[in-house]
Parts: sequence; C-alpha cells; structure tokens
Amino acid sequence: MLQTMLEEPSGEAKEKKRQIIANLLATEPTLYSKRKLIEDFIEKNLQGLLQGNEFDEYIEEQKQKEMSQITAEEKLDSDKFSEMITSIENGLDVDGLKSDDIAQLTTEKMTFRTRRTILPRITERLKAFTETFISGFH
Repeated sequence: MLQTMLEEPSGEAKEKKRQIIANLLATEPTLYSKRKLIEDFIEKNLQGLLQGNEFDEYIEEQKQKEMSQITAEEKLDSDKFSEMITSIENGLDVDGLKSDDIAQLTTEKMTFRTRRTILPRITERLKAFTETFISGFH
C-alpha cells in the first residue's frame, strides 16, 4: 500500500500522499510502534534508494538488525532467540511467556537479584520487538 501510494512522479502529489501517511501514523494506534520503520522506508523510497516492491525486504532487514542488537546488548543466545521469534510469529503469545522461558535465552548466569531486573527488561524488549515487527504484518 505504501509503495503504490508513493509511485506517482509528481512532487506535489507525493507530498500530499506523504502527509496523508503522516496523519495516519499519528492517529492509528496500531501503527505507533511501526512509525519509525515506515517513515524511514518512505524517506529512502523518495530518495530513489528503494525500487519496486521492497517494503517486505526492508522490514526483514530492519528486523534482523534489531534482533542482532537485542541479542548482543542483552547477551542472549541468538539461536534460541530466533527460535522464540519464530514461535511468536507462529502464534505464541508474548504475554504468556514465563520468566523461565525468558531466562533460557540468556547466556550468562543470573543471581536472584539480577534476575528480577534483567528478565523484565528482556521481556519488555521482546514485547516491543513483537509490536514493531510481527503484530500487524502477518
């Protein structure tokens, strides 16, 4: 949808459609978490950096970057994290995950005290990731 809206050659028409998309992003709650992705895609598209129907490829590339960043920053096992993301894409509810499910992703030993701070942080990052890259795309 975004791709076809931006394909008109007229600069004025593009700007008008860009404004429509900006208004939609500002008013549609389901798009809040995807706002940065969509705006970056539009900007690259308008600069001619993207051609054809590349939105899905762009989203997948950004998704992989975010997964790598989360696994590095939180010291997670990348294979286990990828498996969990695949499970979430196939219907696993993030809110239904237990702390032990999240703990199995980590590569470091945690004490009881660190577990209370680290696991909620990882859970929130997983929820944000899901909201941005999975919810609404399938």
